[in-house]
Amino acid sequence: MSARPETPVLLIDGVCSLCEGATRFILDHEREDAPPLHFGSLQDDAAAPLLEVSGLPPGYLEGVVLVGTEETWTGSDAALQLMTRLHDPWPALARGLRVVPRPLREAVYRLVAKHRYRLFGTKDVCGLPTPAERRRFLASGA
Repeated sequence: MSARPETPVLLIDGVCSLCEGATRFILDHEREDAPPLHFGSLQDDAAAPLLEVSGLPPGYLEGVVLVGTEETWTGSDAALQLMTRLHDPWPALARGLRVVPRPLREAVYRLVAKHRYRLFGTKDVCGLPTPAERRRFLASGA
């Protein structure tokens, strides 16, 4: 089995406009004191070992995957974990949403995830990160 990453990695659907927008939002709003976060596409070869170490099947596209150094979060749990990395008011909102029963949070998350292409569209290519941001993106070399 593959090893866990040294820094957390957010894996997103690389063709999903909502996912790309969320990545841009995180880059623009994360706290300076938040631990480093790297980004990658679920469709990229570099995601395969991270999915494996997380116990997720190859080709997983059910939603975002946040692979931490000790734990993996998916779905609404990943979204809430990501919100804690951002400037206020996002951490407080995440704490408030944690009181919502997980099955309800997951149902809403899955509904949006299921219809994300229709609601937000897709992209043939990802937006270009700045040179500083580029170092935070996984690359398979493919």
